Amino acid sequence: MKIQCTRCNVSYNLDDRKINRDFVKVKCTNCGNLFEVRKQRINVEPEHRRIASEIIKERIQTRKSADVSASARGSARIGFIDYLPGLFVLLILTWLAMLLGGFLKSVDPDLMSRYHLNYVLILLVAGMTWRNLIGIPDNLMHGISLGRPLLKIGIIIMGLRFGLGAVASIGITGLFIIAVFVFGSVALILFLGKKLDMADSFSGVLASAVGICGVSAAIAAAPVVKARDTEIASSIIIIIGWGLVFLFAFPFIGSAFGLTQYQFGAWAGTGILNSGQVIASASIYGKEARDIATLYNIVRVIGIPFVVLFIAFWYVGREARGEKVEIGEIIFSKFPIFVIGFFVLVLVRSFGLVTDADYKLINPIVDWFFAFGFVSIGCNTLFSDLKVAGGGAFWAGSIAALVKAFASLILIMIFL
Repeated sequence: MKIQCTRCNVSYNLDDRKINRDFVKVKCTNCGNLFEVRKQRINVEPEHRRIASEIIKERIQTRKSADVSASARGSARIGFIDYLPGLFVLLILTWLAMLLGGFLKSVDPDLMSRYHLNYVLILLVAGMTWRNLIGIPDNLMHGISLGRPLLKIGIIIMGLRFGLGAVASIGITGLFIIAVFVFGSVALILFLGKKLDMADSFSGVLASAVGICGVSAAIAAAPVVKARDTEIASSIIIIIGWGLVFLFAFPFIGSAFGLTQYQFGAWAGTGILNSGQVIASASIYGKEARDIATLYNIVRVIGIPFVVLFIAFWYVGREARGEKVEIGEIIFSKFPIFVIGFFVLVLVRSFGLVTDADYKLINPIVDWFFAFGFVSIGCNTLFSDLKVAGGGAFWAGSIAALVKAFASLILIMIFL
């Protein structure tokens, strides 16, 4: 391999076989500088996994524009009329699930409340069953995938429920818990990545995904650590996989431990790895839990610039000495817009332009937008996707996800 002195830039040829550890120290014969040379790793990825990861990465990107199938095939851009069948299905499924949830509650309200059986759970299970056991026609997926951006619009509107005082009510304790598990998760992934011989680029993007909120954080960190598409896709698959497990498990665990609505909302907003799944799980537990979880999750997402900055310094220190990384530009271009919208409406509420009575009139719209998002989450969940990620990254992400979930539960039960 070819190496270069970090002081005088003189080049040398070094036999790879002489590097029997992660790195060796080499002394420059020209200037006497002692510098580290790291062993080059050639990651040979199985062809089937590489292809599957690239397909999933493309699927994730196209979901953002609600154009899953058309983009994957490279077909012509779809028009407004192409979204209508899926939107109609989205509306009908949501309406039927709400009717069924109301009917079951009228039959046995104690059973429903005890096990948190409501329209949210019905929508998620129905969507996943339809997609994985039957299959959804491509022409419906365009409109159904719009549920995700509609869910984020619901989050923005929810800003009208909170004034600055409500945001501040999280308090020092809540902020401390969020910060501990954001940066603690990042540090744990970076540590495990080194132990499990992961590429630094993979460790960096996975750390951001697990530490913050999944997809947005992974995409924001990827350019900084020069992550490959397969690394981005695998990171997102890992957090979505565990987020799916937590989505259904958290409400039952919360009931078993007798968590209040506030405690559960704080736990979901801290411990579940993906924003959509945070809101879905908390909605199963109750509306108050949903609102608190949204607030905690929003505060967590605000940490994206700080986490990306931390990972950038870590990465440049290990892999990219001397390389210029446009961190500010990357953060600005990748920061989730819905967070900004949420806080704009928080300010609107703080100035008294919207009252509690006004928000009660708006709240049903939020419920419908969230419900559309739950349909989309269920219908976009392919169990076959979850088989792609494996190896050290899977174990690093799994360990960090479980530690984050259960350690945050303990702290929240003690301090909140």
